[in-house]
Amino acid sequence: MVESLARGVVPISSDVCVAREFQGRTSAAGYICRRGDVGCFVEKMESLVAMSRRELVELGFRLSEEIYRLVDPVKTAEHVYRIFGVD
Repeated sequence: MVESLARGVVPISSDVCVAREFQGRTSAAGYICRRGDVGCFVEKMESLVAMSRRELVELGFRLSEEIYRLVDPVKTAEHVYRIFGVD
């Protein structure tokens, strides 16, 4: 989830913790569906297909900027290294 947002890919996801916590705080919040709601998934796919290339690129850049404001990759890496005792 976080990786796709960082790369500017719009995830269509089910309403689970990670989706609410990260995706839900970005421009991709509207692409979260209730678990098992296939109709919602199809609707979200159709809305992405209907976007122009420019709209998709702009949304992708915006998502990348938003997620990096929420998750600092350097601090995250430092935390993981501490947990596993890596210097």
